[in-house]
Formats: sequence, structure tokens, C-alpha cells
Amino acid sequence: MPLILRQILRQTTWPATVIAVAGVTMGLWGFGSTGVERSPSASPSSTRVRASVDPRPGIGSWTQYRGDFLNTGVSHSPRPDWKKVGIKWKYWTGSYQSSTPAVAEGKIIVCTEDGDTHCVDAATGKKVWKTLCSPVRATGKGIVFCSPLIYDGRIYVGNKIGQLWCLDFKTGEKKWTWQEEGTAPRIYSSPKGDERGIVFGTADVKLIRGAIVCLDPKTGKLRWRVATGREVGATPAILGNSVYVPCKDRRLYEIDFLTGKTKRKLHLPGTTLCSVAIGLGYGYLVTGGRQSVAIDLLEGKVAWTSEATSDDKTAPAYSNGRAYYSLGRYLYGFDAIRGETLWKFETASKLAPPSVNGDEVLLSGHDGWFRVIGRDGKEVHRVHLGEPCAAGPILVDQVVYVCSDVNTGHHLFALAESP
Repeated sequence: MPLILRQILRQTTWPATVIAVAGVTMGLWGFGSTGVERSPSASPSSTRVRASVDPRPGIGSWTQYRGDFLNTGVSHSPRPDWKKVGIKWKYWTGSYQSSTPAVAEGKIIVCTEDGDTHCVDAATGKKVWKTLCSPVRATGKGIVFCSPLIYDGRIYVGNKIGQLWCLDFKTGEKKWTWQEEGTAPRIYSSPKGDERGIVFGTADVKLIRGAIVCLDPKTGKLRWRVATGREVGATPAILGNSVYVPCKDRRLYEIDFLTGKTKRKLHLPGTTLCSVAIGLGYGYLVTGGRQSVAIDLLEGKVAWTSEATSDDKTAPAYSNGRAYYSLGRYLYGFDAIRGETLWKFETASKLAPPSVNGDEVLLSGHDGWFRVIGRDGKEVHRVHLGEPCAAGPILVDQVVYVCSDVNTGHHLFALAESP
């Protein structure tokens, strides 16, 4: 049934609202949903820190990289009056920030390249606690490139020496650490998961190999491990009980979350470090540094490609039948089913991965600007941060959080409406 519906959507021009409804319907069939059941009476406050799958990311919380299990980058926050949005506060972290923050219970968790994990009060921008996620503070030790995961009162953070750290959400106290084996292990992949396990990718930069790993969230003990042909730098996407992880061996791995058994290895047009976003049964990513790609997860093959020179360390966004790719200094809006370019927005320098709120795209980049791009590809509003950003923005309860990546900056910014 999902395949029939998608064939109809491919061959017909439909309004965005129809495509959105179709996406919800397919979610009921297992394509476009998280596959996690919830009580209809559950309130956001009762599930906010317990679940890594936020009921509606952007309302009260944003607990993981790209907001949800499908890596869509979608925020469900009410739309701010963008014309009134400016810098509310900024918090100095003391080091580069290559990853997006996570938010829960009025606290922001942000990681830096000196190995520190900071907890910041969302209302005031003041430090709550700080923990070094490394055995020692030294050059090249404990560098954190990935984004944190908040789940069940704990925080999970990976570092450059192949360790995954588990911290107490309220205090920052270390609960446990796990060490990857190998000659030069790295964790660039942001962790995802729930009670089934914490799953992420690893890379050994000397042995040129990697793995997809699942740990017990309480103890840190290994639940399963899948060896891959090359390094894994991408963050997993989770659809029901299937984990999807792109790898530099030109494969998209589909793994059973419960058993760790490999279901399929889908061929990719090129190597990649890009995280995959899932929508309408497609997986969207960049491969080979050149191609924007949609993989049909039902048929197990490439659905469409679009040539655009870039690198593959990005992450697309998906919303309402559209896929958004930041490729170099351009933001592309694609028809997510047909792969047609709807518009292209140009900036002065390289862009970070986008996020989406309704039909508007939130954007930051190395030129030091935060931008809002409308459905037609035109700029709606922008705020000058004065510091380049390698990580994309997130929107939670009408407040934008974005991190800078520069020697003289090192700030976490909060952007909000002002009178």
C-alpha cells in the first residue's frame, strides 16, 4: 500500500498539505513515523527527558541531533515573529563548537572541541554545570564533534579518542564510559536511541575501518556490533526497529535494532559521512561530495540524484514533501519525490545543515549570519552573529539556539523576539 501511494504522488502535482497528510498516513504504515507508541494523554513534560524521540521536537525539547529518529531537522515550535527576533543572550564556551546543542527541561546541553560538555540555563544563558568528557585535558584528547543525546535523565556524548560518555542530566556527574577498540578510534557519529539501546557509528582513521555499535543505556555494556567496510561518520536514523547508517564503503546499512542483524546493504553512488534523513520512505543524503541522493527504502535502490559540488559532512532536512540540502554556499530546495530543483539560495560562504519550521528553513553558516528562508526560496529575515557557524540552528519554544566556531568567538547564541 505505501508503494502504491508513493507512485500516485510521483505522477501527480499535489499541494503541500496533501503530501503532508500522505506522509502521516505512511507513518501509520511504518514510513515516516518513529515506530514508538505513546499514551494519548501523555504530556510533553512527562516524556521530555525520558524519551529520545520527542513527541514534537521544538516544543519543550530537542533531545537529539536533527530533532527526531528520522533526522528530519523539523521543529514543531510555534513560529516566532521573525522581524522581531534578535540576540537574546550569548554564552561563552571557551572552545570551538562543531555540533548542535540539545534541549530539555529548560536546560541546554552543548559540547565543545576541548572536550567539555556544558549545561546552560535556557532562560538566563548562565552555566549550570560543566564536565570534561575526556580522561585528560590535552591537545587532541576528548575533542567532541558529535551532538549530545538526552534520554531518561542522562546525556550521551562521543569523543575523538573513541569514547562514549554517559552523564547525569541534572548534575553532569559521569555514570560510565565506553571505549572503542582499534589503533586510532574516533566517534564523529551522534548517538541515538532509547531503551532498546544507544546506537552510533565509529571510525578507525589508521586502519580505515568502522563499526555500528549499540550499548545498554544504563550500564554501557555492548549489546551488539556490526563491522563495516570503511569508517562511519554519519549519525544513524531509526525507523521502527530498523537502524539506517550510511558508511564510507558506499553502503547504507539497514540493521535490526533489537538483534543487531544486518537486513540489507543498499548501494550508494559514492562514499559518504552524511547523515541520512528519512521521509515518505526515502532516505536523503549526499554522497561522493557531489551528489544529492534519494534512496528508495522500499525498493532498495537510488530514486534520484542531483549533481552539486559540495562535501558530504552535511545533513539534509525533510518536511512536507520537500528535501533541503546545504551544499557548499548554496541551499537547495528539492521536490522530495521527483528530485526536481525548486529553488536555490546563495550565500557568501559554506553553510551548516539546515533545520525546518513549517515551510521555512533555518540556516546558519561560515559568513556569520542566521537566516530564515521562505517556501519560495527568498530570505525572510536574518540576524548578524558576527561569528562563523559550522553547526546548524535549532528552534525550541520560539527561541533559536546556534553555536559559533571561531578562535575569537566560542559562543552559544540564543535568538528570540524582543519588544
